[in-house]
Amino acid sequence: SVFWIVLLLQPINTIAYIFDGFFKGMGDAKLLLNNLIISTFLGFIAGLIINWIFSARFVYRYEKKTTNKQLFENCSKLKYVDFNKVEIVDEESFQWCTGLTSIHFPSSVRTLMPFAFQGCNNLESITFDEGIETVYGSFSGSIIPTITLPASVKWIGDSWYTNHDNMTLIFKGDCPSLVSTYGSVHPIFSVNYGGDSNPLVRVPMEYYENYLANQETVLGYCRLSTY
Repeated sequence: SVFWIVLLLQPINTIAYIFDGFFKGMGDAKLLLNNLIISTFLGFIAGLIINWIFSARFVYRYEKKTTNKQLFENCSKLKYVDFNKVEIVDEESFQWCTGLTSIHFPSSVRTLMPFAFQGCNNLESITFDEGIETVYGSFSGSIIPTITLPASVKWIGDSWYTNHDNMTLIFKGDCPSLVSTYGSVHPIFSVNYGGDSNPLVRVPMEYYENYLANQETVLGYCRLSTY
């Protein structure tokens, strides 16, 4: 919108310069023309820059170890977040940030708190480096086809995926322990869609027996397979 305002003001500037030229006389016509070209060019470029900053893309680099609660809640312009110095992503920090389409968590991130990315409906890709240890129900309400959790994950929050069918969760390490989000404890997948509609959980062959023993309490309603 800022861009179009600047662009629409250019004809007004043109008319002002023309009338100014009339009053000054034809001797200043060349100077008038040059000034008109320069001002139009600078105004157009400024409009493009302002539009890019406020409308096109919002990139954020967070420099603290812990994000603040509800830091960017409902910020639909947010496109990308650099978590390189972050250790804890606090609860509800980025909920309903519908502009996010992908997230990468570097090795510095240790904990994702509950509902940190709740309602980020356009998320298509989430990747983790080894290092993260605890993942609560951070992505409730976000539709993500596949997520791979690194072997460093030791604790996982209950009701992590509520109302998510036909998705795939891949574990790289042994079965994590279940931690309560807000007092009550439920498995990761607490809704039974039945048969092939239930989420698919893929685990390493060497840890299959441990996952199977904890399927009811930790995983919940899912299809368990190995790779």
